[in-house]
Amino acid sequence: MRVGQATTAPNKVEAYYSGISSELIKLNFESTMQIYFGNDFENQTGLGFDDYLKSVDGGEALVNETLAQMNKVKDAINNIPQGKLSDVILSDFAKPNDVNTEMAKLTRYIKSDMSSLLGISITYSSGDGD
Repeated sequence: MRVGQATTAPNKVEAYYSGISSELIKLNFESTMQIYFGNDFENQTGLGFDDYLKSVDGGEALVNETLAQMNKVKDAINNIPQGKLSDVILSDFAKPNDVNTEMAKLTRYIKSDMSSLLGISITYSSGDGD
């Protein structure tokens, strides 16, 4: 639940009617890891963000912290009970909520810390009128 939200909203999960929400969470996270580590769909390793980070001062520590947080996310995802995610939210809300919490923590490492170390400026408005 989000701040100000009084109840859970299990009908708001992605792929609600198909019942594959949990599988999509896993696939999305695996794709995120592939991008971060520079792996393609055949798991051939290329240059990833981790490689760029290792080339800057303080980057190795951030890679280690990010990897540790990725493992926490992976564990949280694997702890979601089998079945439709919408049903799990009703019966065992803590497990999917743990995934949300751990992913939010991971966001800091990627969105804030990584972009800062690599000197990437993120703007949230394009200013071109569209």
